[in-house]
Amino acid sequence: MSPTWLRVHLRIVRGSGITPHTAREDRAGLPPTTLERSPPAPSQQIPAMGSDAKQARKRAPKPAGKHRSAELTQREQFERGTRLFQGRKFAAARRMMEKVQGGPDPGLSHRAWVYQTICLNRSRRRVQLETAEDHYHRGVQLVNNGKLSDAVRVVNRGLAKDPQMADLYYLKCVARALRGNKNLASKDLGRAIEIDSSYRGQALRDPDLRMVIDSPQFTRVIGD
Repeated sequence: MSPTWLRVHLRIVRGSGITPHTAREDRAGLPPTTLERSPPAPSQQIPAMGSDAKQARKRAPKPAGKHRSAELTQREQFERGTRLFQGRKFAAARRMMEKVQGGPDPGLSHRAWVYQTICLNRSRRRVQLETAEDHYHRGVQLVNNGKLSDAVRVVNRGLAKDPQMADLYYLKCVARALRGNKNLASKDLGRAIEIDSSYRGQALRDPDLRMVIDSPQFTRVIGD
């Protein structure tokens, strides 16, 4: 094979998109195999990772195992919001509670709404407790700060203004349950359920009642 013929042959092979080995097999009458084909032309090659590819990778769904449940996320956001509230960072706490309200647990969403309302009112030096709802908000704040006896007194004053406010009875139930008074707490829960039956389900989900919910007193009330 002369050098001139070899250069011409290589130019033909390179322009045809097949390897020299394949060309020799073609000349022998053998079909080329898939493994022997040349790499795709530059225009057919996969483009390098660019901004569009990176965005697609970000948008791609991640494995479910790496995601925590929405309810757990809501619980963590609520706990973070309460820590901000206790640290008197009311603006940050209010923003965090706004996120909690979009979660799947209606009990946590309601408590977050209460916190949010308190944060909005904290700019006042002295909160005037004029309505039953004002007393409820103040009672929630006292319960979360561990001032359970004060919370019960505030709730009782709120009930004097509105004896049919189920929220107040339920809050008093929580305060008394946290103090370990199962008998009175179960009676308050029963009154709240009489006014608003949705509190039966909320009591079963409420972590504040976890230690007493299976007691005979509460079983009788919730089972009615």
